Amino acid sequence: MPVRLFHNEKGKLSDVSAKAGLTGLSGMWSSITPADVNGDGKIDFILGNCGYNNQFHASPDQPMTLYAADFDNNGTLDPILCYYIQGKSYPMASRDELLDQIVPLRKKFITYKSYADATIADIFPPEKIAQAEVLKCEQLASGILYNNGDGHFTFSPLPMQAQFSKIYGVVVDDFDGDGIPDILVSGNFFPYRTELGRDDAGLGLLLKGTGRGFLPIDPAESGCYIDGDVRAMVEIKNGAGERQLIIGKNNEAVQVLKVNHK
Repeated sequence: MPVRLFHNEKGKLSDVSAKAGLTGLSGMWSSITPADVNGDGKIDFILGNCGYNNQFHASPDQPMTLYAADFDNNGTLDPILCYYIQGKSYPMASRDELLDQIVPLRKKFITYKSYADATIADIFPPEKIAQAEVLKCEQLASGILYNNGDGHFTFSPLPMQAQFSKIYGVVVDDFDGDGIPDILVSGNFFPYRTELGRDDAGLGLLLKGTGRGFLPIDPAESGCYIDGDVRAMVEIKNGAGERQLIIGKNNEAVQVLKVNHK
């Protein structure tokens, strides 16, 4: 779904996303964290997404597209995900996967060669496609939704090193004590289908605030190492006033890191 903004008028919500400039931002979003990241007194939003380190490609001109319909008339929805490869949109599912689910297609695609270049329009008749619910993904990058202060927002992707994996956990703090907010991100996503592989390249990344943007700091330099299938991250202060990061992971123990003062 896209990032959306609603205006609250005495308890009645109205969608003002387009008016606020939130276009081309449908994605596979995983987290949203409010924080004034540029020190202008206005709340911005750090948005976690799936990143670039996967086989998918998406843009407003060439979005990932999901068609959901009962294509084989058996009473259940069949979701068909397509994405662009060299300027043309193809289904993600292999011939074996698709034909195992929609058996009548075995008569149409007898060989692998016949399926290799097939698009959604080649596989299903126009009337079936017209009946489908269509969802699109136009943005894969995690980034910052900057608050311009006039009711408009501007999206800016995080540095490339922050796009290596899906982002779930985000903490904003002045980790290096220079008076400028920094951003710490963590994530990963292990349950992708086998042919996509684990999304496990995230090791926790410190993005140092410079006043003009954010500089990625290698984990070897920052001393931060957050691996595993991370789902959430928060910062707390214990009874002694020490800052600690609590990281929740899927099917793993909770990880606790101490934030050292510079």
